[in-house]
Amino acid sequence: MKLDRCNHFGKKNEHSGNVKAVTCEALEERYSSDADLDREMTAENVYYGFTSGEALTAHWEQMADAYRVIDKNGKEKKLRSDAGIGFAGICKPEMDFMDSLEDDEIEKFMEDSSEVIQEIYEKRGCVIDSIVIHYDEGNPHLHYFGHDPEYKLGRKIGLKLYTALNDTEYPKQMRQHGWDIDPLTGYQEAIKDMTEDEITEYKKRRKADHKKKHGLSSTEYKANKKSNNIISEANVSARMIKKKAELEAQLEKAEALAELEKQKTQLKAQEAILQDRLMEIIEREEKSLKLASEASELISEASEIYEKAQRFYLNEQDWMNTQTKHHIQERNAEAERQKHDLRKILTKFTDVERAYQQQKSNTDYDYKNKFC
Repeated sequence: MKLDRCNHFGKKNEHSGNVKAVTCEALEERYSSDADLDREMTAENVYYGFTSGEALTAHWEQMADAYRVIDKNGKEKKLRSDAGIGFAGICKPEMDFMDSLEDDEIEKFMEDSSEVIQEIYEKRGCVIDSIVIHYDEGNPHLHYFGHDPEYKLGRKIGLKLYTALNDTEYPKQMRQHGWDIDPLTGYQEAIKDMTEDEITEYKKRRKADHKKKHGLSSTEYKANKKSNNIISEANVSARMIKKKAELEAQLEKAEALAELEKQKTQLKAQEAILQDRLMEIIEREEKSLKLASEASELISEASEIYEKAQRFYLNEQDWMNTQTKHHIQERNAEAERQKHDLRKILTKFTDVERAYQQQKSNTDYDYKNKFC
């Protein structure tokens, strides 16, 4: 679909649309009233490139306003007001096929489709500016948006491009990626290499298939359509329920991980506090051991000093005892000398007294003899 800045309200044109309305419907603005849209699942949509329709529209309009066309007279002109400034496409596989895939396979299929679609448009000189994978409308599918830097979408977007996307390039490259994709073959392409008989048989089969699909009564058609709708709705509901259950499980897991991370952070904080306390205790123990060692050294020094003092005291005692004993001996000797001298004096005194008495006796005798 080509996208322009015209007002397409009320117009039944499947090949063009208003750029802002189309992009904002598919991208994050989600201006959609589709009954199948589950806005609780919109957060699961995956975006590549521009995520906002308004931003993408402004980007395209800015480039288009700056672009100039050279007319046949060599004059520069702005683009026409109804010129296509962008394009949109959709890749929407059948629901039965998507239901057969697991979630990781759906994701891989969409990634491969995005890569192939970009290659197809790049070959034609077009640029893909945005891709969104919708998971909020039941059957997963992707929308893509781009622009032509040459602003020749009228030439580039047409039957050849549709054939490449539906019949040739896209199915072929997807098969190279490992996906069993059948081409959407048109009638002329289907009968191109057939003979007249084969064409007749092919027409019969087509008519039979058409009659099988469309040759039902009104009641049968309505019942069949209602049955298909019920099955489709059931598949959509089952997929939605499964996706919601997965989201709830992921949310619970995220909450559990967040709580675990919180507890881990708290444990780390407590561990840090305990580590600090342990370091304090170790420092205190080291200080205590150092003080104990210093005290032990002081005790040892004090013990040595005490032993030295004791030896000195004993030596002093011995010296004093020796000196005292020597002094006593000297005093005793002195006393003996004095006693001996006293005895000598006493002996002399006795001798003198004896001599005196003898003299006196002699004198008295002479006196008596002389005068008596």
